[in-house]
Amino acid sequence: MRRLMFLTCTLALMAAPGITEAQTITGIVRDQATGQPLGSAQVYIADLELGSLTQANGSYILLNVPAGTHAVSVQQLGFATATLEVTVQAGQTVQQDFALSREALQLNEIVVTGTAAGSRVREIGNAVTQLDASVAEVQPIENVSDLLRGRVAGVVVQQGNGSAGSASAIKIRGSSTMRLVNDGPLVYIDGVRVNNRMESGASDVSRIDDLDPGSIESIEIIKGPAAATLYGTEAANGVIQIITKAGAVGAAQWNFTTRQGAAWFQDPAGRTPTNYGINPATGQVEGFNILRDVPGESDAMFRNAHNQYYGMDVSGGSSAFRYFVSGSVARDQGATYNSWANRYNGRVNIDAQPSENLTIGANAGFGMARLRLAGDYPYEDAVRSELKYRFNEDGSLNPQRGYYRAPPEARVEREQYYHFANRMTAGITVNHTPFDWFTQRLTFGLDMTDMAEETRNAILSPYAAQFFSSRAASGSKDVDRESVVYTTFDYAASAERQLTDGIASTTSFGFQVYTKEIKGVIAEGTGFPALGLSAISATGERDGSDNFIENNTVGVYLQQQFGFGDRFFITGAVRADDNSSFGEDFDLVYYPKVSASWVVSEEDFWGADFIDEFRLRAAYGESGQQPDAFDALRSYTTRLSPTGSSTLRPDSPGNSELGPERGVEIEAGFDASMFGGRVNMEFTYYDQTTKDAIVERDVAPSTGFTGGQFVNIGQINNRGIELGLGARVIESEGFDWDMNLNLSTNRNRVESLGLDGAFLQLGWTTRHTEGYPVGSLWAPDIIEAQLDTDGNVIVDSIRCDDGSGNPITCDENAWIYQGHPDPNYEASFSTGITIGDRLSIETLFQGKIGQTKYDLQGWWRYSALQHDFVNAFPFENDPTDVAEAQLGNSGEYALWVDEASFIRWRELSVSYQMPESWLGFVSASRGQFSVAARNLGMVWTNWYAYPYHDPEVIDPSNTFSGNREPQEDSGIPPLTSITFSLRLSF
Repeated sequence: MRRLMFLTCTLALMAAPGITEAQTITGIVRDQATGQPLGSAQVYIADLELGSLTQANGSYILLNVPAGTHAVSVQQLGFATATLEVTVQAGQTVQQDFALSREALQLNEIVVTGTAAGSRVREIGNAVTQLDASVAEVQPIENVSDLLRGRVAGVVVQQGNGSAGSASAIKIRGSSTMRLVNDGPLVYIDGVRVNNRMESGASDVSRIDDLDPGSIESIEIIKGPAAATLYGTEAANGVIQIITKAGAVGAAQWNFTTRQGAAWFQDPAGRTPTNYGINPATGQVEGFNILRDVPGESDAMFRNAHNQYYGMDVSGGSSAFRYFVSGSVARDQGATYNSWANRYNGRVNIDAQPSENLTIGANAGFGMARLRLAGDYPYEDAVRSELKYRFNEDGSLNPQRGYYRAPPEARVEREQYYHFANRMTAGITVNHTPFDWFTQRLTFGLDMTDMAEETRNAILSPYAAQFFSSRAASGSKDVDRESVVYTTFDYAASAERQLTDGIASTTSFGFQVYTKEIKGVIAEGTGFPALGLSAISATGERDGSDNFIENNTVGVYLQQQFGFGDRFFITGAVRADDNSSFGEDFDLVYYPKVSASWVVSEEDFWGADFIDEFRLRAAYGESGQQPDAFDALRSYTTRLSPTGSSTLRPDSPGNSELGPERGVEIEAGFDASMFGGRVNMEFTYYDQTTKDAIVERDVAPSTGFTGGQFVNIGQINNRGIELGLGARVIESEGFDWDMNLNLSTNRNRVESLGLDGAFLQLGWTTRHTEGYPVGSLWAPDIIEAQLDTDGNVIVDSIRCDDGSGNPITCDENAWIYQGHPDPNYEASFSTGITIGDRLSIETLFQGKIGQTKYDLQGWWRYSALQHDFVNAFPFENDPTDVAEAQLGNSGEYALWVDEASFIRWRELSVSYQMPESWLGFVSASRGQFSVAARNLGMVWTNWYAYPYHDPEVIDPSNTFSGNREPQEDSGIPPLTSITFSLRLSF
């Protein structure tokens, strides 16, 4: 593989020099407001189908331009298209520079829609969000999740915790399934469907974060079934298209980027709870916060993490051959000493044009992830610290020093969770235009991930062994190894005809085959006989298992679009799919689509002068989500018979008629550009229903099967609005001020369970209940209680809220709705100023309102361990709080559900474009220096303050891939960081 990469890079570099062909147009493309060069802008002559991309320094070159006058156009995401007439004489090179003005609404921008040639924004009846990934050059963006967080309306990124390498879950337009699976969207990289699984371990890892953001050009997001019909049976949760960087015509352009920074747990003592208990040395009830009360313990637990990144890329080529080659290394420490994340990435993208009507693109990305994951340790021991773990009865210091189980250095020695992954994504795309009216595209791609989760616990040192059991001290090792292979075969074609002067027709069709193969092996062993041994084969007790999953999808679609006067467009389509996880008696599934788009501002009757462009759009569409691989199959499991031999036992009855969950959506909205492009607005209303939602129902014991049966009987509804508003408040020669607002709402409801029961219980407090959101939290709320003379709650006096404020007995009828894990409202506000042509300052605020979560940390501290202030001083607290603390561990009385809304100052950055006099010292053509901070602090509203250390912390093993219960537990919150970046172009 290394030889292949070396040969590819060598050929690419050999192709770069010698660009001296006749009749050439060259120049530089700049931002009109700042004067800064714009990289990756498209420069083209539409009539000649001739074009190239600008280099990082803004330069471009068009070769072999025929003599004459031509309309040369330049497009760049976020800028208005500029077109100039350029006259070229035989043998002449013409210099033509461009200055682009900012404009968010670009109706002629080409976006990926699944068809062969893509579509212009003006033709599409649904919202497609485009995100410029260049922000990663300024902000401390570590992964794709950070790139999406707070920047796209309707896309919710749920943080896991602040440990290095931990994952975030991505949801688009709410939860649309009741199954215990991640609601993540489909992900494509350069047209190849890729692995987007959430790997569960000590701290979940998301495969979407394997990709280096520095290699991404842009991201396009398709948000729901109305837009995702052409993507079929796995697209109901939305589609994310990642477009990586491409080469540009011109000499080799080198870019070097480095980032150095620090990250830390802000105010750990102030965000760690104070626990009350009896001091063994004094016999008195005292409060204790080990990170606050004991000097040096905070430093023993936490460090200032060092984060570093080094990346280099080179691009260039000729009109016949273009290349982009990049490589990067990211090494991030965690805030605790048992947490770090090292990632290594490489990419090679090649575009060749052997003839005028044929282009061939080949791309390959290579990545390695080497992570040590902290999970909740060792911070959990500080959260549960107490004086009885610090002092002995004679007043001497206990070896635990006050930590719940073990000091942090012993935890670091004991808890060794590793995640290793090697990944390659490669694809070849051929675009062929045999006729000026017919375009066809063929894509073949492969995404391979070899992953291993390892828990390594070698024999503990005598110091660490004293805090654990003898079995734990003897060491153990668990390995979960998994190989995941996705393949893509995608053929698409489009035929365009001008039926009359005012009516155009575009007919598109396609055929796809997608396969997914997962092979897993699990091995575990306990008890090493001697120091220095680490192989499972060296342990005294060993066990293991393996598994294999294969899933295949075959789909075909047909789409017809008519355009009237290049202003009004109507589109109809249908897709048919078959999937290997469907029941054997389930036929093909069909997904229809219809949409309309009308650029009203181009009509003759338009008279609103202050609105430059105005487009109405509406769409109806359907797509699906297939069952899990074995849900439709009758299955058996093995067990030992009384004689010691292996025998079969019925497990799941299967369902031969099981089909996909069917997402049905209507969306409508408008796009507007006003006041000379100074204000841009995008508004969308959506109403999405998941029909035939898969629900697991019990089967009669008389059938002999112990597992449930999966059936298509449920229904879920999501509805809401999405608003994007951008404004250039001030635009002058020396000062510019921009503001952007993204706002989205979501109302989620389980319309029907299809069962006789009122709800499905998932976790301690989590249920699916008709009329309430998916995965809602339910718990009793004590409103009356009395204490005896000793401060103990009188059980018979306890009364709970019936949901309307009336007291009732605290039984199963007292469990009432307490909220849900997804926000009702999400908003982000960003603003930036540019001073002169060198200095830029940007900041981003993000808020999530209306979600709740289960405070597992509080349950442990207040109930299971019973060592809080309310137990120590019962008569100084509300009796209802005492009741929850004293009886909550029974599971019948505790209310450990908290509102988790927040507004966070997410990002602040300052960037400076270096003057040429500075660049001369390193022979660079362009340089940028940036300072950026992230997660600067929380901004609380007047009506609410979160009672514990951070509302954004969620235990991902439950929330993302387990029982859906959003639990806080003892995870480290998102870290505060400051990063210094330097980017040089040569």
